[in-house]
Amino acid sequence: MDRLGDRPRARLMRPFALAVIVACLAYPDASLAKPPEPAAERVRLFEWFSTLGFPDVKHARFVRYPISISAPDGEPIDVDFAHGFLLDESKDAWTVLSFDLKQQPVQKRPQYLQKQPTDWACRAEDLAAFAKSMLAAQSKRNRLEDFEFAGGGHSKTSRLFFLGWACWRQGLDEPAAKLFELATDLRDQELGLPPGIVTLRRRIAVDLAHDEFVEAQSDLSRKEPREKILARLESIPTKFPGLESAFWAQEMARVLQSMVHEDREHAENEKHKKPFAERSRKEQVAELIFELRDQHGRQSHMTRGRGPVDIFFDQGPAPESPADRLFKLGYEAVPQLIEALSDERFSRALGSRPSRRRRREPRLNFRYHVLTVGDCALQILERLACREFYKQTGRFMSESPLWIAAVKQEAEQWNDELERDLKQKGERQVLVERMQGGDWANTRLAEPLLAKYPDAALPALAAAARKATNKQVMLEFVQLMERAGGKELIGTLLDELKNSPSLDERITVATLLLKHQRSDGAVPLVEEWKRSAEHRLPSDTMIELAYYLAKCGRADAVAALAEGLDQRSPDIRLAAVRAFARNDELQAGEGSSNFRVFFFDGEGGETSLPVKTNDKVLFAAVADLLIGELADTEPTRNGSGRWGEVDFSDPCIADVAGHVLYQLDAKRFPFDLSARRPERDRQRVVLINAWRKTRHLSELPLPRPTIVTPVAEETLTLLLDRRQKAKAELRDAAERDVEKLGPGAVLGILIRRDQLKPADPMRKDLERLAQRLANTLVEIQFADKSLKASGKLAARLEALKNKPLDTPALVELAVGLTNEMALPAHGCRLHVTRAGLGSGLVLRVDLLDKARNNALHDESRPQEFPQLKAGALWWQHSLGAESNGREIFEQSAGDLDISREQLRSLGDAAFAIDVRKPLDINIEYIGHWLE
Repeated sequence: MDRLGDRPRARLMRPFALAVIVACLAYPDASLAKPPEPAAERVRLFEWFSTLGFPDVKHARFVRYPISISAPDGEPIDVDFAHGFLLDESKDAWTVLSFDLKQQPVQKRPQYLQKQPTDWACRAEDLAAFAKSMLAAQSKRNRLEDFEFAGGGHSKTSRLFFLGWACWRQGLDEPAAKLFELATDLRDQELGLPPGIVTLRRRIAVDLAHDEFVEAQSDLSRKEPREKILARLESIPTKFPGLESAFWAQEMARVLQSMVHEDREHAENEKHKKPFAERSRKEQVAELIFELRDQHGRQSHMTRGRGPVDIFFDQGPAPESPADRLFKLGYEAVPQLIEALSDERFSRALGSRPSRRRRREPRLNFRYHVLTVGDCALQILERLACREFYKQTGRFMSESPLWIAAVKQEAEQWNDELERDLKQKGERQVLVERMQGGDWANTRLAEPLLAKYPDAALPALAAAARKATNKQVMLEFVQLMERAGGKELIGTLLDELKNSPSLDERITVATLLLKHQRSDGAVPLVEEWKRSAEHRLPSDTMIELAYYLAKCGRADAVAALAEGLDQRSPDIRLAAVRAFARNDELQAGEGSSNFRVFFFDGEGGETSLPVKTNDKVLFAAVADLLIGELADTEPTRNGSGRWGEVDFSDPCIADVAGHVLYQLDAKRFPFDLSARRPERDRQRVVLINAWRKTRHLSELPLPRPTIVTPVAEETLTLLLDRRQKAKAELRDAAERDVEKLGPGAVLGILIRRDQLKPADPMRKDLERLAQRLANTLVEIQFADKSLKASGKLAARLEALKNKPLDTPALVELAVGLTNEMALPAHGCRLHVTRAGLGSGLVLRVDLLDKARNNALHDESRPQEFPQLKAGALWWQHSLGAESNGREIFEQSAGDLDISREQLRSLGDAAFAIDVRKPLDINIEYIGHWLE
């Protein structure tokens, strides 16, 4: 059974067994009698459907109405439509009866759009023509136009039957008969019953009753009056007697009947009771337990019953819920909460759960579970106890009286221990001691401590922060210290800054002090930063330390941060640079991970401590640090994304530094993060030179773009004519002569192609030739910090110059580089770029030394490697390609060997892009070596 009540399972099953017998009488189509005549049965079922309370559509207009909009990047707004029957129209909305049998208002002006799309309108359509097209669509295997019948709140059988009924009501007998026949013979797996005219009424009734029941459950979370929900539930057995959903509706109605009566009594009694604050603690607890019937909750995954329902979800500025108030009352509420575990009354918190199949009963694909007051009491008890009393996953305690009894027994045993501690130490000391457990659950006990004993909270939280072994738990305790507040807060924080053995806590406390305009942590943490150059500390600790030094508002701290920054890991350098940025919203692609280090608290937020641009000494120190990082071409290992109003693609740390400088002073530091890489490289050198000029240093040379000269039209025409006229045995030699012209011939080849007729076989030859020439490798560069290639590696790269790069060549390049890699090279990055039409390809190679390679290690690699005497044990890879900021291919993983198949997939996706468009290919292999 699901959950309803604490009655034994056998007692619940008896009425259901009787219900099945009643079903055979209520639904004669479920018997083994001779099948009825289709025409007579059609009229009988259509008439039966007319009695179920749905709006009559006899005189309603059939319409196409807008339901949603989609607006892909760079594309015009597209409006999605559905069909239904127009029941009413007001100034602001149309009321439509949709194919899921719901009356829904459709706003005449779509939300969130300043300009209304021209086709956002409700237009009349021909019902007979629509029915005909739907009938034709059912005969096709791939039915894109079938979406209105393939899902939603009802089965496809019910939707097609509804359309047939609507045609019948409007006098369209022929399509009504055909749609009835289609629904009759439909094999609808969602309903779990065989097709045929004998089962049709039962299939539709099962579907409609199930939806009615689910909607009644859902109404609870919408704060619908319980009287209204009760009336809806009581109508289900009347319309659909004997079905499983009708049985559940009766059980739910039984509980709601008593709740409606109790609501009235309670409202009357409250008029004569004392105000809540003047009542005894026991009376207060009883009142709050009664109010749990209005407790809401949230489920993390509203799919197939996965994810717990949390009644303590953050409600923002909303008033405290009954559960919050009971929890803050602390251990005094425990005895009454234990008694409430068996309370079957409903709350307004819903959890989704998968359907359970019964033999020869329909498969109901979804049903809510309504948390009882007992379920809510369990969550409050578990939070107070910092332990689980109910350990089943995917099920709810109230589903079984046996589970309730077991939970009660365990909770009472815990309460016996609690009572002994309370007698010996008092509630205040028990809360203080149990909060020191160091687990995340213990942090929650701060709520009753803050509520009932605020004077004890601050020292208790400081002690708990010191004892916490989990970093996130420590951070939570420090943040709770700020909530405790009081005149002792600053003194307590300063004491923690001085005496805490945990560097993580000292950094967190120092950051909290910054919010109170105190930079006391700057001097001791600068010393920690200097010592960390010799002693390896966890990466996340170093990131937060760098972030603090950047944000503390002291020029000496920023100068210390800049000293030796280039010797730190990429994540730390990136965090140091990003710390000076504005708090613009940052959206990175799915494959982007390193932008997470931009954020201090690990949750995607930032401290709101801007750089003081009016402090000339501080601003100069910040500018010096960022200018120094303009030469840091280490990739951030991100694809495309959006930062505020600026799009970016494949940025390096230097690009981030340029963008942050632009944010600080756009006039002095012009930089466009959205520009392509060659232009960003040029802009960064311009900024560096401007800085060097103020210090009377010589300027750096600007990077020279790779220029491909277009081939003269006469030369290209001569070679293409020769290739076109050549005999088969001479055609390859003629084509090689064209290939020698390089990417400068691409435009002319495309012009020649477009002059040919579509059926001309020469078109495909010219397209293939243009593809090869467009992807000719015209230049090979090495990254600034790259090791130099030698031996086989150097020869392999040299052999690629001025030759087309295609998928096989790309595969051999990557596999060859890794196979022939020798220490000190530990990993490699390859970036292939095509600026546009006729530019050719530029390959940038970055051979990583041990330090740079190991800084990028994925710690999730296997712990056991093959028994090798030397060489790379494991390769973690990241493969990607994009064009104009649009991702074409993305994959990252790790393996013992380089996968040729993955590289082929990358090459095939990348080289299929139109040769007139820009292209970027990124390949990264990080090695785990036996040395």
